[in-house]
Amino acid sequence: MNVGRPPDRVLETLGVWLQLHDRYAPGLIEGLYVVGSAVMDDWRPGSDVDVIAVGSAMSDAEAVDPLRQAHQATREALGGVDVDGPRLTWSDLAVEPQPVLRPWSLGPEFHYDESCFELNPVMWHTLSAHGWAVRGTEPTEMAIWTDDAVLRSFVRANADGYWRSVHSSVLAAL
Repeated sequence: MNVGRPPDRVLETLGVWLQLHDRYAPGLIEGLYVVGSAVMDDWRPGSDVDVIAVGSAMSDAEAVDPLRQAHQATREALGGVDVDGPRLTWSDLAVEPQPVLRPWSLGPEFHYDESCFELNPVMWHTLSAHGWAVRGTEPTEMAIWTDDAVLRSFVRANADGYWRSVHSSVLAAL
């Protein structure tokens, strides 16, 4: 697998994302990291772009409205291209993923009312091993929590729970 630099189109999209977040939420985005298909050589035009945005004030309630405005402005500017993922603090990444209240987006929706599924060992591992810095310190130089045993356990539980139910639904539909 050719893992590495995201496609130019992804980087152009994230350039717009950063410009608008800097305008609506100045100083909040200290680090922006590409994860998911764009760094795993599986991104295709029309796909979403998975990111982790990091800043020291992401847990402050006052940050939510500017981040929500930036999300809306970005979606309008990009014609509905989805940039998905959590907005975390640096300290969030240094510990095992937990259900914390942080801003996050998925598709057109911006959330701050529930935990984000992306706060899981797979995301931390992907950031640590394959993440690409658009802004901020390189992931290889960051304190990112990883634990292979916890990762394997999470993946097994997710496959047995979520993906088994998807498999059952598909079979029932056929």
